[in-house]
Amino acid sequence: MKRTKLRRYGKSARAKLIRQNDILWSKNIRTRDKLCRKCKRAKATQAAHFFSRNNYSVRWDLRNGWGADFYCHILWAHRNPLEFSEWAKEELGKDYGLLRKKARGLSHYSLKDLEGIRKDLENG
Repeated sequence: MKRTKLRRYGKSARAKLIRQNDILWSKNIRTRDKLCRKCKRAKATQAAHFFSRNNYSVRWDLRNGWGADFYCHILWAHRNPLEFSEWAKEELGKDYGLLRKKARGLSHYSLKDLEGIRKDLENG
């Protein structure tokens, strides 16, 4: 029996822009937060979201990000969601409510919107 090769299709322009925006957002967060915002000791090697990146309305909002080390991001925030939520409320202050409301909103970005977000992120 002969195997057929799967065709590999290139990523869409939309997928490429989303990936570029994710990378720029991450760089901005790690540049802003040199140390982990939770423990304030370790170097911030990861950029984490307060509200999930599945919420496109806040996915690239710099207020929705925090520089984290592996332990605080994966081993603390993801394993202790209630404690993390309480910390996030304190850390964000009034922005918590604004981001939460924005995160609940639906959003669909056109290619033009995604390009605009990329330009904003490039400018920091």
